[in-house]
Amino acid sequence: MALLFPGQGTQHIGMGEAVCDQSPATARVWDCASDIAGFDLRRLCSKGPMPRLDKTQYQQVAVTCVNIASLVALRERGEPDVAALAGHSVGEFSALFAAGVLGMEDVFRAVAARGRIMQALAEQTDGAMYAIKGVGRDVIAELIAAHELGDAITVANDNSPRQQVISGSKAALKELLPALLRAGFEQVKLPVNGAWHSALMLPGREDFQAVIDGLQFAAPQLPLFTNQAAAAVSDIEQIRQDLVVNLYSTVRWRETMQALVASGVGGFLEVGPKKVLGRLLQDFTELQPLPPVGHVSDYLAPHVALAD
Repeated sequence: MALLFPGQGTQHIGMGEAVCDQSPATARVWDCASDIAGFDLRRLCSKGPMPRLDKTQYQQVAVTCVNIASLVALRERGEPDVAALAGHSVGEFSALFAAGVLGMEDVFRAVAARGRIMQALAEQTDGAMYAIKGVGRDVIAELIAAHELGDAITVANDNSPRQQVISGSKAALKELLPALLRAGFEQVKLPVNGAWHSALMLPGREDFQAVIDGLQFAAPQLPLFTNQAAAAVSDIEQIRQDLVVNLYSTVRWRETMQALVASGVGGFLEVGPKKVLGRLLQDFTELQPLPPVGHVSDYLAPHVALAD
């Protein structure tokens, strides 16, 4: 089974309550995240307010906290046999923890810094993100090229054969979005305040590299599929590099899922606040029948239920 850890966009008020202080081990996750981030994660996740939770400097730490607390609770119950790991965007740090690559404190140091860097860049730029449904990456890339937009717009998340997320300046998006609408593709503006995984995040590269350089990395104890390689990576230097490049480059999630299926995993288990990544797998019609897809709440039930 492969464990999948989600990133931003899975936050909601009340998330993680079922795995908050459930045991000394889960309590330690919340304590560690709060101490390093400098704000009360328990209060933020349970009470909000939502506009604050939506801000990337808070959201990234909050989602990571719930991911890791859920993993700890799963392990306390006796997790299923795990054959591989992957995390979507900032969810990759949860996968690094699960693989033994980074310790808990280093994970929260990295994620807190990543959120602050991205929040600062969002406030300095005028960017946005849109989910485009019913289309693959190649079609989006062709439309971007046809409008000669260069790197003003990026495919931020190649999520599935039928879902892309584009990211870039609002001016460039204003030019491209009507063409997507005319082509019949549904578009949804994402509730984010920046253009993640785009060239607008490139100025944060050096600052985040300094953060990554200050962390203690170990070799993965399980196959770790990274967003940039879309394959299992064991080399520590490549993992370091991929984490930095991921800040301003496409999340190759579609290829990652295809690689996991090709590797022979017997199923998928999403470990996080909501059932998001599992639902994306339904777009992979070429991989049908898919291995079983579950959520961590399925394993923790009937004692807890994380999300619908």
